[in-house]
Amino acid sequence: FWVLQQHRALAEVVQQQGQLKLTGDVGAMLEITERTEGHPLHAALPEPPLTIPGLEAARYGLWLDLYGEDLPGARKGPRSAALSVVARVRLALPSVVVRKADRGGDWGRLPKFAQTVVESDRRIPHASTLALFGLPNPFADSAATFPDLIILLAVRPAREDGRQAPLPDPPPWQPPGRGEAQEHPIGPLASEVLDDLVLDGWPEDRSAAAPPPESVARQARDEYLANLLAGRARLLTPHGPNPVSVRDGLALAVAGAREHVLLAAAVAWLAAQENALYDLDVRAFEVAREASEPFTQRVGVTPLQVGEAWVVPAAMVGLLDAELARAQSAPSLFSLSARQAARATQQVVLRRLQSHSITRQVRVARSAKNGQQRLVPLAGLAEEGLVVQLRPGPEEDGRRVTTLRVRAASLRVIESVPLRGVELPGVAVDVPRWHPPQDRSVAAALADGEALVLRLPCPADPTHVLLLRVVTRRLQ
Repeated sequence: FWVLQQHRALAEVVQQQGQLKLTGDVGAMLEITERTEGHPLHAALPEPPLTIPGLEAARYGLWLDLYGEDLPGARKGPRSAALSVVARVRLALPSVVVRKADRGGDWGRLPKFAQTVVESDRRIPHASTLALFGLPNPFADSAATFPDLIILLAVRPAREDGRQAPLPDPPPWQPPGRGEAQEHPIGPLASEVLDDLVLDGWPEDRSAAAPPPESVARQARDEYLANLLAGRARLLTPHGPNPVSVRDGLALAVAGAREHVLLAAAVAWLAAQENALYDLDVRAFEVAREASEPFTQRVGVTPLQVGEAWVVPAAMVGLLDAELARAQSAPSLFSLSARQAARATQQVVLRRLQSHSITRQVRVARSAKNGQQRLVPLAGLAEEGLVVQLRPGPEEDGRRVTTLRVRAASLRVIESVPLRGVELPGVAVDVPRWHPPQDRSVAAALADGEALVLRLPCPADPTHVLLLRVVTRRLQ
């Protein structure tokens, strides 16, 4: 057995460790205690002196009532044992002064205690450990730093010579059998709905002005649906691949019968959302940093754990919009006010872009006949502004998990770089330079009318911030 002291930050130190060998009787009582009068609470007390009324009050600490028995005849599962434990902690409290029972008796000081009991009866494999939580640390020298106790117990047979039997290795992990391949039709959310997206690399390497090719968007949506269904069916493992794939409107998996039942239930849950339609209301403001602080401190505004993101109640959204509109820096490259309809699980992209024509590249070739150079300038765009990706997830209990990704970029300068080795003077390519782009993501479960607010730094002005406000409402 092990007795651990647990810190508030989950750091642990070993308080006690030991072994018991049970022969004949399979039960035992263990005590890890200290004398009551030695507790710091009872040091240098005023009159009357402390009186210990009996053996029960003479000690405080931890008592473990244990029962353990090997189960050699168990037919199922790994070799195991029966373990029963009652863990009792007696915690010393400040003493109390009372008058003795007899008439005219003197005053006396008695110890006072609090007691916590945790019990468990389990059948555990020899290679396993039972952990008991919920016990306070009664020992005064460490309770301030380590307020909790964790009890760890293991049972395994001993050799005839009294030495500890070797701990058996747990059975090695084996991948599940191939199972059966099945297809589950998803319905319109897989066959009719297409996501919009801006691929990673904007603004330096990609353009956000146009939607991606349909094949790219279809592949991205199939991957999203596969992860959504596998997560709902609890088929994802920490280190293994996703066993579910989506193609041509079908969820495909090679799995056992139980896994297919769970996957079918997840597909039915998703298909039930196929008629859901949402109104997405998005506004973006560029304001001074100090102007963005007051609303975050108001009662009812809930901060999210990711930081720099909040959920605002529906009744406060109008007031928030009005305050931010008054504080907005005008004109702003990042101002946005847009509404768009979307199906459940459909990702949409809202763009607020400013494009600049540039000579992205100049191809140089030389004629085989006369050796003269041929120059072919290639036009391109340098973009700056705001890209908002938004997806309302499946709805449960009137709420849908809304995922928001915001990217903001601002051009610092467009440099003209002359080409070396070109006979014509003045031929150059344009090289755009951006301020460090901003990219933030957040997700929250929203009811109708509630707002998800995300704050991120303004790329061009460190004294300003951008505030994105998203409201979703179900239309159908």
